[in-house]
Amino acid sequence: MSLNYNTLLKILGSNLKDFSKISNNLKQVETVFITSSLALGGSEKTLFNLSKNLKNKKIFIINLSTKQFFSEKIEKEGISLYNCKINKLNFIIKFIKIIYLISQLKPKVIQTWMYHADFLSIFLKIIFPFTKIFWGIRNGSKELKTSTKLIISFLAIFSYIVPFKIISCSNSATRMHKNIGYKSGKFITINNGVDIEIFKNQLKLRTLFRKQYAIDESSILFSMVARWSPQKDHLTVLKAFNILSNDIKTTCYLFMAGTNIDEKNNSLLNEINNIKSKKNIYLLGEIDKIETLYNSADINILCAKRGEGFPNILCEAMACGTPCIATNSGDALQIVGDFGFIIQENTVSQLVDAMRRSISEMSNQDDWNRKKINSIDHIKKQYSMEEMVDKYSKIWGI
Repeated sequence: MSLNYNTLLKILGSNLKDFSKISNNLKQVETVFITSSLALGGSEKTLFNLSKNLKNKKIFIINLSTKQFFSEKIEKEGISLYNCKINKLNFIIKFIKIIYLISQLKPKVIQTWMYHADFLSIFLKIIFPFTKIFWGIRNGSKELKTSTKLIISFLAIFSYIVPFKIISCSNSATRMHKNIGYKSGKFITINNGVDIEIFKNQLKLRTLFRKQYAIDESSILFSMVARWSPQKDHLTVLKAFNILSNDIKTTCYLFMAGTNIDEKNNSLLNEINNIKSKKNIYLLGEIDKIETLYNSADINILCAKRGEGFPNILCEAMACGTPCIATNSGDALQIVGDFGFIIQENTVSQLVDAMRRSISEMSNQDDWNRKKINSIDHIKKQYSMEEMVDKYSKIWGI
């Protein structure tokens, strides 16, 4: 398919001029990513890490949303990006632009990322029938909007026709989508990789962070990194922290970070106001260098319920030498293994008990240091960035 650029420019407007910036490299592009989002999140971070490590493979990213958290980071890496801001009103015009762009790029592979991008590929398959399309399954949560459930049901039907392969981020997500009705034989599971050059044990970060908040080494710091969502179950963590902080002599702190985890979140503030030790709870919101918090914490908590995909935060924290308490959701048990604490979902009592046990274990410094070292080694061996990148490259054949 070949369209005249000047004609398209007249029809579709000045935004198409952005495409001319990459005209000299059109023939070199091997993979086009189409993603539903580049906001701050685990799926988006994995796409950023993957694309950053594939720059030499000549990739191009189409973001169906507006310019978001990872957009600028991607551009700084020298990766070509189009934030197309697609919606119900401009769908036809934006879709024509995407068609034009792909026709000029002539990629060997189209890799979609998340449900709405997978959905768009159904129409792209009609126009580019000989281009291999790979779907990306990034979700293992059962907490879904009605509209998303409808899209998934629709995708299950077309999974037999459209994608060459379906790449899932976790074993739990693979099982979930097979049960929904996706074509079973097309699934390949590739776990997310961790950049151990960033997520590593750094005593300096711990010292500076604790000094900033006047927290001494005898105090226990719990961290929780998760966007504000019922599925992440912040309320169970707050209830457990309230019980624990009133029950032990050791001073404890809870640092929470993520989208909408800030002073503007009235629902969260109302819950914190019911806690006796609320002065020891800090809301950090979206923070870029999250490895600073992981290194400063003694224990990291993931309290997800009703499913998870692949919880990056567990791997990242453990790579920094911070053991984790996690609910048995998604692939958490596989990641944490014997190097942390696994509890059942939505159980305040089990979380309190795990927090107590972790504090008790810290009293034996040698054993605790061994747990931290084993956590780091486990992540390096099982969830390396190099292995993830290599697997994607081989599957795509680039």
